[in-house]
Amino acid sequence: MIQTPTRILLLGGTGFVGRHVCEKLTRLGCSMTVITRRARQASAIQNLPRVNVIEGDVYNLEFLTQCMQKHDVVINLIAVRQLPLKKPMCSCRRLLRKHAKTAVCTG
Repeated sequence: MIQTPTRILLLGGTGFVGRHVCEKLTRLGCSMTVITRRARQASAIQNLPRVNVIEGDVYNLEFLTQCMQKHDVVINLIAVRQLPLKKPMCSCRRLLRKHAKTAVCTG
């Protein structure tokens, strides 16, 4: 039997892929926090069980660090649409790799 983490922090949970990941994780019984720039864009996931949507800036490393401390797993699904990568995004990825107990970074 697969043991699912109890506290997941999901970045990019309001995007196309993120919405599907949220739905799947809730079916597996996971609880999660989704950080979004605008909570009104999270209407597709706000009514899912065990999903907490908070507004915030994932490029604010102090805010992100505080959020990460309350979770066991971080999943980063933030789409990177501009090349080269913005410096804050690179810092965000380094922070995830350094401090998350379990982090999944895409891209």
